Formats: sequence, structure tokens, C-alpha cells
Amino acid sequence: MREVIRLSEISEDSLPTALSLVHSYLKVSSMVWIRALGQPTLDGIVAKRWSQGVSRALRKFCDKDQWSEVLLRIDKRGKRWSSRRGGYLIKTKDARIVLDELNREDMIAVFLEPWSPYRDLYCLSSVVIPEEGRLVVEVVGPGFDTSDLVRSDLAAHERFDLKLHDPGFEEASHLGLLPKRTHLIRVEQYRAAVEERLSKVGARLTNAAFPMELLDGSPGKSAELRLDAVQYLRRTRQTLLLRHADKYVPIPEKYLARFIAGVLRILAGLEGYGVQLGTTTFSGAFTTKGRLVFWDFFPADAKRASALYTPGKIFRSAARPD
Repeated sequence: MREVIRLSEISEDSLPTALSLVHSYLKVSSMVWIRALGQPTLDGIVAKRWSQGVSRALRKFCDKDQWSEVLLRIDKRGKRWSSRRGGYLIKTKDARIVLDELNREDMIAVFLEPWSPYRDLYCLSSVVIPEEGRLVVEVVGPGFDTSDLVRSDLAAHERFDLKLHDPGFEEASHLGLLPKRTHLIRVEQYRAAVEERLSKVGARLTNAAFPMELLDGSPGKSAELRLDAVQYLRRTRQTLLLRHADKYVPIPEKYLARFIAGVLRILAGLEGYGVQLGTTTFSGAFTTKGRLVFWDFFPADAKRASALYTPGKIFRSAARPD
């Protein structure tokens, strides 16, 4: 069985094969779909089990830009959440050890470009509700990360609501309206959120895979964790959060519009293959240079999600006239 998928090689032509290799791994399957439908993800490789092929692919991927670290994402068979977390940088030399650990928990790894979670400019999560023709977007700002939203670690800094006239979303590219802002965090709430974020960063430094165990088990250590975080961010020159610690800067309209358009194009692409997921959550982030990447998407209905990795059904229903 093939143990590695190169995300750079994913296309609509290679989609059936790639999906068959990650059956029941919903996070990775969604990443494959996003890539095949022409929307941006980080580049990298999906590794199921360590092998010579995985070793060669990872070495080739990292040698190109002389990376000594990669961003680790993880996926557990048949589950959206696990107590173990990914979303942090690891040394490439430790990749085999990490993957072996994940395999013991029925997990696989995605080794991505070394995008630090402390350099995110804006992170976004959206819920699309087709039966209501509605899309809700939540945002956290500079120095926060997407897990703050999707795992409800912290409250959103902004929230937007958009009514879409076409519940099918077929004409996503013609979206001309921005959503209405329904929430904007107050200054005192934002400053408290920064403190919570620093505590989480400090916990990650101590236990990257299980930070919440430290936060939940030792609430009295929050001040110490925040101090560790500040020192680390300054030492590594990742000061985005620190430079925006006093006041939240709302997301520019161009970023919001780009994210929404991408979400709707993914949905339209899925519909072109006869895949209708119902209520679905999407997540993504922007770098300080304005680069957008999508992380993944998750349908609320697990039964509908099964259509994503059933290539036979998908590609028979995808046939349409030229």
C-alpha cells in the first residue's frame, strides 16, 4: 500500500487514487479535495507509515528550501477531534519518531511547509448552512491561530453573517456582497484574550501535543506560562501577537472576501461532483504577506461526509457534458 501522498501532485485526475489512500481520514481527505479543486493549501506530504518512500519524499521536500523543520498536522481515523494536537513545528529529524507515535494511536501525519502558528495574521472559520442559504464567518487576529476558533479555545474577535440568494452556491464566483458584521470584540475582552493566548503559547512550549492538559491541570501557572511565551516570541522574533496586544485591528475587506470566495468555490466544486455535505465548517489563515491557505473542512453530518472518500460514487456522478 502506498504510504505517502505529495500534495503538490494532487489534481482532479489524481483525486480518486489519493482519496482511496486516506479513506476515513476526513481532515486529510478535505485537504486533498481543496487542493484538487484549485484552492490553496500549504505544500507538503501525507505520511501514513514510515518507509523508505516517506523518508525520500520528506528529504526531497525539505532539501528544496533547506528546511530543518516542518509543520505537523495529524489526523485520526474516523474522528474529527483527539486529545493529541497537531499544528506545531517539529524537527525533520524527529519525523519518524513522531509518525511512529501517531500510528500507535491510529493516526497519520501531514508534514507541511514550516509555517509557524505564531505568524498568522488572521485566522478564519466559517460555517456554511445551505438549507438556510447562510454563511457565518469568525475571525481571530494577529498572532492567534485557527485552533483558537475551531476548538473553541478562545472566543472570536469578529463575526460576520451573510445571506446567500442561491442555497446551492453554484455561482460562487459572482459573490458581490460582503457579510454583515454581527460581533466585534471590545478592547478589554481583546486584552484578556491576548493573555489567554499567551498562556496557550506557553503551554505549547512545554507540551506541544497536549497543551490543554497543562492549562487545565495547572491554572495557577498561567502567569509563568505567559512569561515563557513572551520571552520565546521575542527571542525567536515572532512578535506579531505582542505588537497587537492592546487593540484588535479588524480584518481587511479584501481578506474576508477572498476567504469567502474560496469557500464557495470549494462548495461549488464539490457540487460539480455530486457531493452535497450540508452544514460544513471551513478553516483557513492569512500570512503577514497576504497569502491565504485553507486548512480543512468538516461536515456536521458524518453520514454525508462518507461521500468524500467513496471515489466510485463520486466520479460516476461527476460525469457531465463538455
